[in-house]
Amino acid sequence: TWLNYLPLCLKPWEQDARKRFKRDLEWCIVRLQRIKNPDFAGKYMPDAFLPSVLRAADLGGFTTEEEAAYLALQLIIGAADTRYALQQSQISTWSFLEAMLQYPDVQHKARTEIEAVVGDRLPEYADLERIPYIRCVMKEVWRAISHDPKRHEDPDRFWPERYTDDHTTTMQSVNSSDVTKRDHFAFGAGRRICPGYHVAERSLAIAIMRILWAFEVVWAPGTKQPVDPLTYMRGSEMPGNASSRLPVTLRVLSQERANIINQTFEVLQHERLSLVSTTPDDAYSRVY
Repeated sequence: TWLNYLPLCLKPWEQDARKRFKRDLEWCIVRLQRIKNPDFAGKYMPDAFLPSVLRAADLGGFTTEEEAAYLALQLIIGAADTRYALQQSQISTWSFLEAMLQYPDVQHKARTEIEAVVGDRLPEYADLERIPYIRCVMKEVWRAISHDPKRHEDPDRFWPERYTDDHTTTMQSVNSSDVTKRDHFAFGAGRRICPGYHVAERSLAIAIMRILWAFEVVWAPGTKQPVDPLTYMRGSEMPGNASSRLPVTLRVLSQERANIINQTFEVLQHERLSLVSTTPDDAYSRVY
């Protein structure tokens, strides 16, 4: 492309990219040196990706240690555009919460179907097969950015029922030989498709089921109606996505369900204490 022949001073986007790459590489090198420091031995998981690569005689096929460290960073930030929001929750989840605020009838229907299957126990991913409407909601969350009326009837409407007869999983859909039958293109297409779509699918399914099982999603107290979505999108990490400014309140449905949520959180905190930090700052100080 002719843009390659422009001097760097006329390409601010490339200047920004070079600065970001330098920053990211420095972040990687700091953690690489920390792993190699004998004084740091025992403070990381020995079977973690980077320590395993450094122990390998051929660096696991990497050309340099820095290259391996940079890939380790990609493992951390992979799907950052779909998974990053306040304290590392999912932007897809924020978009789901926004939809529940705007369409309470969808929220009520989804919760009713969840409760009919799981009752008073915490939903699990395995429950998704018995709650088809949740898969419809997931597909609609990811479809919502697409507004082509030739592909989607009434594209501006959040309408999960459009997927009532579509029982395909994300894997089945993205591997369809007929692209016109794809449910959505949130994960891209072809050889550049997101390799972690199955993780995103499971994560969002669990988040949706557990949020609706435990909470009622309502507007925050004092929110003036009607709400202009742009007023809370301006604080977003990613353009067009909801952010921590979303005026939402999660109102617990019962003390019993609140207790189950708290107990589950405590168990996970205990089991994964060595893997998951409790604060974003601590997460960045760890070695992965």
